[in-house]
Parts: sequence; structure tokens; C-alpha cells
Amino acid sequence: MAVSIQWDPDAGIVRLRARGEVSGHDVVDAMRAFAGACPFGFGRARAWLNDYREARLDGMTDEVARQIEEISVGLSKVNPTLVVAHIVPERADGEVSWEAHIGESGWLMRTFRSEEHAQAWVSMMAPEATKEELH
Repeated sequence: MAVSIQWDPDAGIVRLRARGEVSGHDVVDAMRAFAGACPFGFGRARAWLNDYREARLDGMTDEVARQIEEISVGLSKVNPTLVVAHIVPERADGEVSWEAHIGESGWLMRTFRSEEHAQAWVSMMAPEATKEELH
């Protein structure tokens, strides 16, 4: 699978990285595996960065968005204040649909074209106590 999710408890950041040919179902499978393991300390996470800059996304359909929403809503019960940033090089298939569906988790979310803009937004939106940890 070309999708990996890493949890950095010291920084309070979850990082999803996708590379190569990636289907919407690859993203869902990685998120399900992460949610199933739900690492210790996830409740203290402040940000989730989804980095798709090195991926060619395919199949980010409404059905995939609904599955991502379901997983996100489940994880939001553990961490209701997470800030989510998507980093994509250009408008991705299903991007608008994805934003509409993930909103049901209650998490703040935006899509960016660069990691720098995503990091700046995450730092601005993170609770005061964690801004220093995100740099």
C-alpha cells in the first residue's frame, strides 16, 4: 500500500503520507488500521496532516468520503478538537466532497497546496498550549 500513517506523540501530530498510485480505498484502509490501533495519547493529538503531494489519487468518491467520515467521527470521540490539513499539489478528485463529509466529525479542516501553508494554519488553529510543539 502506498499510504502510511505515523503518530508522533511528542509533537502531537498524526501524519498520513501517500505516494505513487493511491486509491480512495487505500486511504480508507490505512485510516481503519490506524483507528483500530488508536495509539496511546491520540486524545492529546493536535493536528492530522494528510500529505498527498507525491501521490496520484484515484477514486476519491462520495462513498470513500462517507467511509472517511465514519472513521473520523469514531476517532473524534477520542479527540474532538483535532485540526486536519490536507496537502495536495492540485485539486484532487473528490476534494470538495471530502471536505463536506469530514465536517461531520467536528474537526476543523482545510486543504492546502504547500506544507508551509498547512503548517502555518495548523499552528494558528492549534490551542495556545500546543503551538510551540507544532514547530
